[in-house]
Amino acid sequence: MPTTLAVFAKRPIPGQVKTRLTPALSPEAAASLYWAMVEDTWASASKLPNVDLRLFVDQPWEGFNTLAGGRPVQLQTESNLGSRMLSCLQILTSTNFNRSVIIGTDSPTLPPGHIQAAFALLQNDNDAVLGPAEDGGYYLVGCRRPHPDMFRGVAWSSDETLAQTRSAFDAQGYQTHLTPLWHDVDVIEDVWRLAKGPVGPSVKAWLRQHRL
Repeated sequence: MPTTLAVFAKRPIPGQVKTRLTPALSPEAAASLYWAMVEDTWASASKLPNVDLRLFVDQPWEGFNTLAGGRPVQLQTESNLGSRMLSCLQILTSTNFNRSVIIGTDSPTLPPGHIQAAFALLQNDNDAVLGPAEDGGYYLVGCRRPHPDMFRGVAWSSDETLAQTRSAFDAQGYQTHLTPLWHDVDVIEDVWRLAKGPVGPSVKAWLRQHRL
């Protein structure tokens, strides 16, 4: 069964990414950390077997093409997160990818097995899958048959985001399952957490540069 993984990423413009890390970090440091997380997320995803990998970005930028290394780079639609994810899932399923998963780049230490678990759940006749994050959101979403109302009524960047998404999925009659809980990087305490555990090479270099 054809499978695809979409990685959502933004251009690392200071003052426009990871703004909740400031003023503890400068806008420039926050942006460079964000890009390090993008690089590590992409590198990890690139190693997954039997998955069509695509980069979905917020704007054209040569840095994205360099990162993708020849894999497809596609623009996200200009709207809220739910609309952008819906559009992505619709594009992927319309091109015969029967199991489509989206991840962001806020969980650079996400175990590849969590993504593989999502694909396995979708293979077992489940309609949708969510990867719960500790802050009440989610690091992953996937489905087999996107519906225009699948994200209706969801408040983004809220501690109710996961619960509201599950309710929206229930309203569409989805059989939804969860992958294991994981954490992401939103506030400075999350950066201290990164400094205490194993990380990818780009984040490791960032931590070393900033003496963390």
